[in-house]
Amino acid sequence: MKSKMNKLTGATVALLLAAPAVHAAVESGFEANVGGVYQWFNDDKAGVDGQAGYRLGLGYQFTPNWVLELAGSYLDANVSGAKDVSFKQTTAALDLMYNFMPEWRVTPYALLSAGYAWYKADGYKSIDPSLEKFKNDEAVLGAGLGLKANLTDNLFARLDGRYVNYTDSNIDDYIATLVLGYTFGENAQAAPAA
Repeated sequence: MKSKMNKLTGATVALLLAAPAVHAAVESGFEANVGGVYQWFNDDKAGVDGQAGYRLGLGYQFTPNWVLELAGSYLDANVSGAKDVSFKQTTAALDLMYNFMPEWRVTPYALLSAGYAWYKADGYKSIDPSLEKFKNDEAVLGAGLGLKANLTDNLFARLDGRYVNYTDSNIDDYIATLVLGYTFGENAQAAPAA
């Protein structure tokens, strides 16, 4: 886990070093991104190990500040102490993001998320028969903070950390997301450098 945290820290530093400080922010337009997620599962009973997965997002930037994005992710995790047990999760979510200073080359943002998760857990009955009662799908709510680095006027990278709650089972997890994306839109005039 320490090496994964070091990688996330390195990615954050790379985003912060993106220069210059001011760029021509995209006014509005569709965006697409691809990347990965890492999820820390917080359910001791299920014993699911933290795992990396894939992510794809499609969204629309209404203003330089506001973005609405539909994203899907998939991961296949192992279970602690169980050799032949796997936990597969597919999630679809609608994220509302607010860029605080979109004219900056690197801008912080906040997000709210609502979605749905589908599970396929093979072999859990061999660990604990009561785990059969876990639902195969449920709603997910989340919130997070992140950094967006505008690599060019239209190309960007985003790194964020999220807290998510699975509403039926009342389980809380944490997710890190790193994506590379492109906004299809026209740019505003760049703000003068401070």
